[in-house]
Amino acid sequence: MLLVSVDDGFPAVTFYFENGLSLKVYPHDYLFLSGNFWCIGWQNSGTQSRDNKNMTLLGDLVLSNKLVFYDLENQAIGWTEYNCSSSIKVKDERTGTVHLVGFHYISFACVLNINAMMILFLLALLHTLVY
Repeated sequence: MLLVSVDDGFPAVTFYFENGLSLKVYPHDYLFLSGNFWCIGWQNSGTQSRDNKNMTLLGDLVLSNKLVFYDLENQAIGWTEYNCSSSIKVKDERTGTVHLVGFHYISFACVLNINAMMILFLLALLHTLVY
């Protein structure tokens, strides 16, 4: 079987969380090629929640092309599908100023820090949802 795209040969996967929150990931978001094998970009954390459920680590791959929202006031997060090569408008609530922010404004060093933070964020999210 000849695959033109990894998306042609594997299904999209949807993760369901509490309060109706879901995360749909596509094969190009959760699979990576290692030699001749396709590998899944998440793994068992090796730990369990208080109610003995296994906890899964979702890597930064699953957040590809997602815009993540942080609501610090209500201690909530969310995400939506987004073409991350596009710019977004961000409004400063204090001044009302609107800024156009694009992916090209982020330095490579920041990207490395963001990837590490995303992994920690996902761990915290899973911990919060499971406990």
